[in-house]
Amino acid sequence: MANVTPYTSANDPKPYDPNATASSSSSTLPSNLADPTLSMYWTSAPDFAMDSSTSASGGQSQATPGTHSALSVQLGTLRAAENGLLGASSAIVDGYTSLKSLFEADKDWVFGQHATVTTMTNGGGYYDTWSQETKSDPIAATALQFANGDGTAANPGMNAVQEYALQVIGNVMGTVGEFIVAINNAGAAYAEADSKSVMPSSTSTA
Repeated sequence: MANVTPYTSANDPKPYDPNATASSSSSTLPSNLADPTLSMYWTSAPDFAMDSSTSASGGQSQATPGTHSALSVQLGTLRAAENGLLGASSAIVDGYTSLKSLFEADKDWVFGQHATVTTMTNGGGYYDTWSQETKSDPIAATALQFANGDGTAANPGMNAVQEYALQVIGNVMGTVGEFIVAINNAGAAYAEADSKSVMPSSTSTA
């Protein structure tokens, strides 16, 4: 893959770096990592804003302008594509947030980790005295093992697997967000190029 230099902008000061590599000698699934909290930075595509620190007023010529053949860019199509991605992303973020909340609320008991058994005993006698005793259900130990595992990659436990799945979803959506920002930056770059463009001066020869 070709070496790519990440584009830093006001909207994305720390863009994804495809050249970065990650290595790990651990045989366990990632642990102690907070599942990402996702939110929508934009819900509709913003204007293709030029960088005010570098932009010149429309039509202002440069000292030594470069030349380029004519370009045809459909900024409306680009904006529509960005809005389509934002709409789909918003639905995914809502679903992810609901799933994450459900997982956090249920993970400590949903498999029966704290299951109990209550027995009633008749003590006999004229009035039939009953006593009640509550103990841990035998299934609880197996449920704890299933939920928590032993921390190894071979048996990480279902909770760790679900946490990892949430992290993967969150990280993928983070990359999608980077892509949406890149689309907006591309539109802004074309808009800025148009603002700074000038018609070549006409020359006459004797």
